Amino acid sequence: MADTLALVQEALFESAVTIKVRKKDLVKWPGDDEHLHQYRISVRVARSLVKFLKPYMKGEQNQQLKDQLKVLQDPTSRMRELDVLVPLLAETPDLQEQVRAVQLETRKAFIQSLKAPETQAILDFVEDNLKHVAWKNGTAKNGIDAEALASRITARRDECEKTLAIVDFDDQDAVHDLRKQAKALRYVARELAGCLPEGAADVSGEMRAVQDKLGEWCDARVNAALVSEICGEAGAETSAAFQAQATAIMEELKTAR
Repeated sequence: MADTLALVQEALFESAVTIKVRKKDLVKWPGDDEHLHQYRISVRVARSLVKFLKPYMKGEQNQQLKDQLKVLQDPTSRMRELDVLVPLLAETPDLQEQVRAVQLETRKAFIQSLKAPETQAILDFVEDNLKHVAWKNGTAKNGIDAEALASRITARRDECEKTLAIVDFDDQDAVHDLRKQAKALRYVARELAGCLPEGAADVSGEMRAVQDKLGEWCDARVNAALVSEICGEAGAETSAAFQAQATAIMEELKTAR
């Protein structure tokens, strides 16, 4: 069990290093959409791990880490949404120009914020606490049981698959939450693979396919809203097309179930 604890600590340590590297790359190449995407993923991975490991960590540190990682993650959402949308508007150059202007303005403000002392203080806090975890007394003394860890992941997987079978696809918040839970599970399973029995967190191919479809659905909904927000009446037709795409994906999911 001590070996498992050491591997879990290593995964958290590596997540801290990855955030630091991705942040450095993003500041160096602020115009590269992929660097923003990788920075965002690095923060999401760390946050997913911290949430999953709550039973083993001291409560105050766990909560502080979750809060500070959320502070880092939240501003990246709109940036990523704009980065996804801009290339999709190539056939409507006027709309694309309007959205790109907002994209560049938002990116500039985001990069400035990322360089700010306040943000650096949060990044330093996150790095230090991911590298020096305050484990609960029982965990520090006895380690982590790999089978218990695997059981927690399996339970999360089963919960996601059960929810998928009964979720009301017309409840957009519930569907979005399911997608986030499934994505977090995949992050955790990937990062803790070295601590787990082989195949402990595998999900069915069907589940992966549905997750991908939910991602397409979410992107289409967001694209429709962004075009409407930024372009107004000029973007009504394009916004409606994105919304129709979202509706078609949802109908496909309903029919498949």
